[in-house]
Amino acid sequence: MLDFNFISKILFLLPLLVPIFGQVTRPGVCPNVRTQPGFDLNRYLGQWYESEKFFFIPEIGLRCNSALYTLNGNGAVSVVNSGIETSTGMVRSVTGTAISTSAVEPGRLVVQFTPFTPPGQYWVLDTDYESYSVVYSCRQQGLQRIESAFILTRERSGLPAATRIQLYSKLLASGINAYDFIPTDQTSCPVLSPFQPFQPPPVTIPGMQIIPPATELFV
Repeated sequence: MLDFNFISKILFLLPLLVPIFGQVTRPGVCPNVRTQPGFDLNRYLGQWYESEKFFFIPEIGLRCNSALYTLNGNGAVSVVNSGIETSTGMVRSVTGTAISTSAVEPGRLVVQFTPFTPPGQYWVLDTDYESYSVVYSCRQQGLQRIESAFILTRERSGLPAATRIQLYSKLLASGINAYDFIPTDQTSCPVLSPFQPFQPPPVTIPGMQIIPPATELFV
């Protein structure tokens, strides 16, 4: 018998399995990109906010997306991706592990979230560690390539226009279409831990009080 409760949890986790599968498909081969020279993982750790991304179906309906990276006991990176479901106000979080796959290019990582999903590429193309990071992945499927890309920032407020233009120019020069980026909604985001559900305030109507539905967290 199917466990529909289990299935529903997996479906709610899918929006946070980033960036396992790209959603931008175009003809041609994946560009030959280089990751950040001398990538320093320790400087990269900490809190990041998703500022822009390529269209990604599983993230439809989520806002305030963020990622927290910390070192775990065996030297790998613990990943916690979180976002708020727009329709319900519930926090959706998932944890995973990232490891570098290249001693020559330590900015090439793979991320594994669950035993049910394949590892995803996580290539840090450009970062100053203090304000922005450009993450990219590409996989070949026949005569087409399937891409994911994200611009992460240390602040929810994003980046100045001049910085964004510089990043776009670098991506275009590398054969990546930066015009595919769409902004992530980071407005009116609550301050909470990755595992703390956001409870919308009650709506008051003269003579009655409507209590929002209970939130729950799938991890």
